Amino acid sequence: MQTYLMQLLCQYIVLNDCLCNIGTECAENFKGMSDIELLYNDQFRKKYRRRLGDLIIQHKFILDKTMELRKVLSGPMLGHMCGSTILICSIGYQIVMVSFNK
Repeated sequence: MQTYLMQLLCQYIVLNDCLCNIGTECAENFKGMSDIELLYNDQFRKKYRRRLGDLIIQHKFILDKTMELRKVLSGPMLGHMCGSTILICSIGYQIVMVSFNK
């Protein structure tokens, strides 16, 4: 369950990065043009819309997977996941502390 949750979180981070850099990503083939010129360029606008559409589809997919995870995670299941996450972190901490004390 934790791996599924981490995968979703990473997908949100990747999506955020893509949305933040969509302008520079689409402008790579239009070197030497100012931002104003890019806005009036039909090819740039088509590329921008296509990329934005792809990101919207990806966002809907991630939201669907998040809702599936929400349905699966009942109260007791969420408590179990939190408990096992704390246990994994505690064991990792103990391993690190033992290896530094040698």
